[in-house]
Amino acid sequence: MENVVRLYLSPAQIFVAAEVGKLRQIQAIQENFKNRIKNHRGTPWEAHIEGAMGELAVSNHFKMHWSGLCNQGAPDVGDIYDIRTTAYMNGSLWVHEDDKDERFMWLLTGYGGSYILRGGMYVHEAKQKHWWGTKDTTGPKENKSFAFWIPQEHLYFPEGTR
Repeated sequence: MENVVRLYLSPAQIFVAAEVGKLRQIQAIQENFKNRIKNHRGTPWEAHIEGAMGELAVSNHFKMHWSGLCNQGAPDVGDIYDIRTTAYMNGSLWVHEDDKDERFMWLLTGYGGSYILRGGMYVHEAKQKHWWGTKDTTGPKENKSFAFWIPQEHLYFPEGTR
């Protein structure tokens, strides 16, 4: 049997998360937030929608609260979980310098309501110098997304979370 955690959203859940993602992007425009992941596969709209869907999928899996609020700094799911979602199946977990050290950051890969939970890491564990950098090797430095990029083989599931 495959040892993979697959997460799926229903059409109604996709609708709700998409609305949350749209609201987040509108708030980002109104408050002039900068786009922190400049080399994201899609538009900022898509990043917010997929991010919200990933959060809802993890919330469902762990049966934890997801408010969906656009509250910068609050955990994405429950009390300590933050979620990163990428359409790249071999994508890395990315952690920003200002992400909160006590949080556990999960990586989901997939798209459109169908995801694989790849594992995660506490933020303080992820902030290692050798993981700092950018995935973008083209263009000027100001157009790149610098973060800690943790390959999937270093991610894990804390005991009792699979």
